[in-house]
Amino acid sequence: MAFLIQRNGNYSIQYSVGKRSKRKSLRTKSKQIAEEMLRQFKSAEYKGLSSPLPTKAHISKIVGAYVRKMRTTKTERSVKADIQYLRAIFGECCEEFG
Repeated sequence: MAFLIQRNGNYSIQYSVGKRSKRKSLRTKSKQIAEEMLRQFKSAEYKGLSSPLPTKAHISKIVGAYVRKMRTTKTERSVKADIQYLRAIFGECCEEFG
């Protein structure tokens, strides 16, 4: 069982694991976004999948993995164009841009 709570204007999901109660911040002040994230959390929990909630992963690892994936599926010209957009958004965050 999971439900939304609001603390200091930000929404969190409170849920239980065994007999312990846990809270996970959604990092949003929008009730509509929080309700959608709660729906995704409940759906993933029901299906036995990993949590769709925000993680503390570094953006450089995520963008780097995306660039490596692009290099295997797209043409080199298309990859270069996409990297230009990623560079404009994230700056020089990973070695894969080179």
